[in-house]
Amino acid sequence: MCLRREVLSFCKQVLRLSRNWVAKEPANTAQERQYIRNELRQQIEVNRYLFTEEEIRSKLNEGKNRLAIAQHYGIPYPRPIYFQNGVVTKGRKVNPWNWRTMSSASML
Repeated sequence: MCLRREVLSFCKQVLRLSRNWVAKEPANTAQERQYIRNELRQQIEVNRYLFTEEEIRSKLNEGKNRLAIAQHYGIPYPRPIYFQNGVVTKGRKVNPWNWRTMSSASML
């Protein structure tokens, strides 16, 4: 199957999910639906200039994994990263309570 077709099929799956999404907290349904759509747009823009088949397949697999996690757990947001107490990354100690403020590059 052509990569372009696979990517478009994946985008359709995500858009269908956003249309049918029901949040665990019903008051947040509209907000989470919008988040899913915005995240899809953002990822398309970020990955628009990937040309090698390997890079495209890698990003497509990441997206499919994230979609599966969202469907299974009912949470559209990225899976949180947990650190054990006392973990040090790049010379600074990690506070597990503010993991969202760290960029993914600084975690390596």
